[in-house]
Amino acid sequence: AGVQIATWADTSYYLGDRMSMMMENMWQGALLVFITLIFFVPLKTAFWVMTDLPVCVAGTFLMMYFFGVSFNMLSLFGFIMVLGMLVNDAVIIAESVDDQVRLNGMSRNSVLTGTHQVAMPAMFGVLTNIVAFLPMLFAQGPQAHWLFPIGFIFIVCMFFSLVESKFILPSHIKTTGKPWLWGPFGVQHRLQENLSAKLAYWIKHHYANFLLRCVRYRYLTVAVFISLLMLSYGAIKSGFIPYELHPAEP
Repeated sequence: AGVQIATWADTSYYLGDRMSMMMENMWQGALLVFITLIFFVPLKTAFWVMTDLPVCVAGTFLMMYFFGVSFNMLSLFGFIMVLGMLVNDAVIIAESVDDQVRLNGMSRNSVLTGTHQVAMPAMFGVLTNIVAFLPMLFAQGPQAHWLFPIGFIFIVCMFFSLVESKFILPSHIKTTGKPWLWGPFGVQHRLQENLSAKLAYWIKHHYANFLLRCVRYRYLTVAVFISLLMLSYGAIKSGFIPYELHPAEP
């Protein structure tokens, strides 16, 4: 008698706030990807690229269950950090497949050729990100407990992104069929065709020439990037760009 229970401190507010931020970033990122892509690839293809985000997140949820990784501030931070990188390889493959479809029509061979043309660079782009975060899984010392969830979430998400873009996305694109040409879909299709043609012209006559000059003067190109790296390092060491691991304010 006379015993009461009162809330003294509710720290779940921070977890709920971080989870809301993750979900908000995911749907906003998916929407931005979709809106951007409909100007350069067919509407149905843009939709399937957009689905890469929820598929990767759902697959990571499953792996978290099997490996005993919980939802906490650190794992959710890993999700927030990786969300902006999940669709990179899917966008590359979708654009390559779309180019082949324009040249040879929609067919199984066109989808396979477009996928194979960029499969290797897209895969190594993902693998380099995975390797960069791999040491977090084997960290030792007092910081290991907060490095592991971040590295685990990042690596598993990128792995599912790689699997989805290489094996699932091409199959979905193959089943899209002909684009919709009625009503507002026809307007979108004509706009997308016009912008794609202009982008292809710019790549062929300007960007490709710039790349050829970079290759021709390769030593100068390497020197420029080394100089930029040195300037970046100097800006941090000199304090021009402040560095603080645990800032007092977010």
